[in-house]
Amino acid sequence: MDTDVIIDIGDTHVGHRLAVTPPRGFVLDGGTVCRPNPIQAAINEAWARFCQRVRDVTKGKSYTLIHKGDVVEGVHHRASDALSINMTDQQLNAIDVLKELAADAAEVYFCRGTPAHAGQDSCFEEFVAQAVGAIPNGAGQYTRQVLDLRWNGLAIHAAHHIGTTGVHGGKATAPMAELAELRATAGQWGLRAPDIVTRGHRHDAVVVGTPSRRGMAWAIATPGWQGKTGFAYKIRGGRVGQLHVGGGIHEFRGGRFLPWVESYAIAPELPVEGGEDEQE
Repeated sequence: MDTDVIIDIGDTHVGHRLAVTPPRGFVLDGGTVCRPNPIQAAINEAWARFCQRVRDVTKGKSYTLIHKGDVVEGVHHRASDALSINMTDQQLNAIDVLKELAADAAEVYFCRGTPAHAGQDSCFEEFVAQAVGAIPNGAGQYTRQVLDLRWNGLAIHAAHHIGTTGVHGGKATAPMAELAELRATAGQWGLRAPDIVTRGHRHDAVVVGTPSRRGMAWAIATPGWQGKTGFAYKIRGGRVGQLHVGGGIHEFRGGRFLPWVESYAIAPELPVEGGEDEQE
């Protein structure tokens, strides 16, 4: 379907103690509510701002919602920072988070996340995707490794995984390499070359374009909706980078693809200790 806007999100990680929750908090089996901590409250406020921005941009227009995986936190790596290891809890709360965006979308697609979060064969994500009305692929799967979408005459290649980096100057390298490899493969085998490549996984945003015969070709990475975990602090970019959350709101207007990633800084993550900074 040729809609007017693509809402491009991923890495919601619902169920983690530093990730987005439903407005009243994360609801456990039996009705106990885990109220948002300060970082979650800031992320929830950003999510509300993002949803309002979607409503503003798409007023009188139709949109396609793409979720690029890691919709729930899962149970992984012997980690102890999930709000619940009951996957039904995580799935039901994820549905609550996504239901508004999904209900207003003309069509919904899901990509598969990392098995550590999504479960083997994306078993944790399949339930959520089906519940919010995602379109299944030809094999009846509501999540897929790659979404190869035709949209307003453009070819969009969406998936979860992408390389990470620890330096600002290298943020565009992996997305551009992905775009270049896909276009080289298309030329080698006579396939349709993608016009837009969008990825998640690394929780860090970048948008970069390059000229092509059909206009600009774009490589996009969107941020997630989760604070920094202990795994993030193992990477230089995770340790020193500014935590930001957000998602893409890409428009097709005037015959052109107009990419945009809404990003919201979550700061300060930790209070300054030992005194206050001098005001400049």
